[in-house]
Amino acid sequence: MNPPPDRSIPTRQIVGGGPRVSLLGMTVTVPSIPSPVADRSIVERLRTSRRAGVSTFDVAGAVQPDRAERLVAQAFPQPDSDLVVIVGRTRDDLVPQDEDQRRSVPRESSAVDRLRFSLEGSRRRLHPHGPGVVEWISSANDPPTLRGPAPLGPASTASVLWFRNIDDLGPDSPVFPEGGHDPLRVAGALSLLEPRLVRRFEDPDRGASVSVLARDPFAGGRLDGTRFSHGGLERSPDRGPTRLRDLESEFAPVLGLAFLTEGRHRTLAQTALRYSAHWPWVASVLVPLPSADRIVEVLGTFGTPVLTEEELRRLDRRPAGALSPSEAVRRHPLL
Repeated sequence: MNPPPDRSIPTRQIVGGGPRVSLLGMTVTVPSIPSPVADRSIVERLRTSRRAGVSTFDVAGAVQPDRAERLVAQAFPQPDSDLVVIVGRTRDDLVPQDEDQRRSVPRESSAVDRLRFSLEGSRRRLHPHGPGVVEWISSANDPPTLRGPAPLGPASTASVLWFRNIDDLGPDSPVFPEGGHDPLRVAGALSLLEPRLVRRFEDPDRGASVSVLARDPFAGGRLDGTRFSHGGLERSPDRGPTRLRDLESEFAPVLGLAFLTEGRHRTLAQTALRYSAHWPWVASVLVPLPSADRIVEVLGTFGTPVLTEEELRRLDRRPAGALSPSEAVRRHPLL
């Protein structure tokens, strides 16, 4: 595994006094069945990513976050002041899961105390690191104290920075409260096939107070070739084979992106990452930890050409006279 030159990944500052994070971040995916061989491979790929300049590692998007946290600690056993770990929390995480937790966190304890205990668990598993960012995913049934950009109030936010999931805002709700100018930190899907966040944050006057963790830049594997990487293993016995008509419908939008890879200067996966990272309000683009045969490609993204204005115009397809993506970036006050 030959990584690109050391520290080739750019960094960006999270708004509101947050840390610098790498523009490319890795979601620590783990296999459903534990395997020492698979764990060693994950650890090696994490270290390869770190040598290339990736400093942001996400376990909020992991299916088994506890295992993912332990693998991060195994990969990086020494303190690293630049390393930022993203963890996720929901209301369910505040419910004690076993007898030890129930003894340590009495039933009558406050939600703040239970959240502190939950984050302490992550801190122990991640040692010598700790959770630097918490992505909070609320639900409509949550009480008011469990909503908002910093749930549970200042008492729960020591040493961590809060992000909300963009779905919490609702598709039609205003991104910013009327007259509000506080920093907004959110996480949500952003890709060539899912560009809705571009419309929500394109105003340069407001985009300067936004930091986004861009998830799913490969649109469920359609943009990096991993959509069918597991073959039939993910299909339940009662589903049957995938119909050609469904495949045609699913991949028709991908075929329309062929112009982005003309000249073979970058792969479609690298183009997808370039697109998500293009927007100045994106703090980090979070990708599933690539396989050993793909990691050099992903880590080499920022050595490929940036998207041109013509490419962005063809992607945008908005009415003449409207603010183009490239113009929105040029007018951004942080650039």
